[in-house]
Amino acid sequence: MDELGSSIRHSNTNANVCCTSFFFGPSQTMFSIFYPIVRIDQPYTEIFRNFVYDNNETLDRSIRLLPWKHLHARK
Repeated sequence: MDELGSSIRHSNTNANVCCTSFFFGPSQTMFSIFYPIVRIDQPYTEIFRNFVYDNNETLDRSIRLLPWKHLHARK
């Protein structure tokens, strides 16, 4: 993901866009392409995407979401 794609936060339930990376070979440039999956009305100030499109609560899904889990440090 480029800077824009990396700044879109994750949501399991309120994802309103899909986002994918696109690499344009001739200029060696990476783009984030995103498109709405639900109607986005004016009051929205932020967009969300689902980092893992598997909707089942499985061990595999939990493992894929580990980089975005907040871990509490022990004192």
